[in-house]
Amino acid sequence: MLIDSKGEYKTKDKLYYKEFSPFIKVLYNMAKKIEKQFGLVKEHKLTLEKTVKKLKISNDELESKKKELETIIQEAPNPMMLHNENGEILMRNQAWVDSSGYSIKETSTIDAWVNVMYADVETRTLIKNHIKTLYAITEKIDEGELTFLNKFGKSLTWQFGSAPLGLIEGKRTVISSAMDITELKHKDEMLINQSRHAAMGEMIGMIAHQWRQPISVISMDANNMLADIALEEFST
Repeated sequence: MLIDSKGEYKTKDKLYYKEFSPFIKVLYNMAKKIEKQFGLVKEHKLTLEKTVKKLKISNDELESKKKELETIIQEAPNPMMLHNENGEILMRNQAWVDSSGYSIKETSTIDAWVNVMYADVETRTLIKNHIKTLYAITEKIDEGELTFLNKFGKSLTWQFGSAPLGLIEGKRTVISSAMDITELKHKDEMLINQSRHAAMGEMIGMIAHQWRQPISVISMDANNMLADIALEEFST
């Protein structure tokens, strides 16, 4: 047994507790703080896990939308192509390949595509300069008609339109679509030719009618003269 300053007996354990109680309190407070920090870390971890889960869902949705867009473009009946301001062709559907006759490897860039479509250097330059202006557009535009020869030497006429897609991998990107109006142009030319032929036929008919009138008069006079001669009544 030990005696304290007041003459009271203390056990050894109680004395030790009295001597180390400040240190124990510090450890206790530290433990509380650590527990609190651990709780915050755990809470942050849960929040982070929820955020990561949401991001994963968003990425999955974006990937799904991307695949859906790719499918729509690939299955579209009209030629369609995605290209950026670096002249890179990002995507081109089967309708474009089938109509032009050129594979993606043969025309992997805008320059390569224009070069095989047009033999004339001046025309190539005009087309390339026009395409460069597309990357500054802010809404869909109609570009009009372009006529070119495909890989098989057939003359095609496409009605073009382009629209901006914004930035893809930091580059301005455009989607261009075309409608093959070659057959329509041929039909229009046939209708125009038919109209011209009809107009020409009508004009010839009018001319013939105008000619028939004096010829009829001359024929009647000639018949009258022949009749007078036959009746010996003709006189000069």
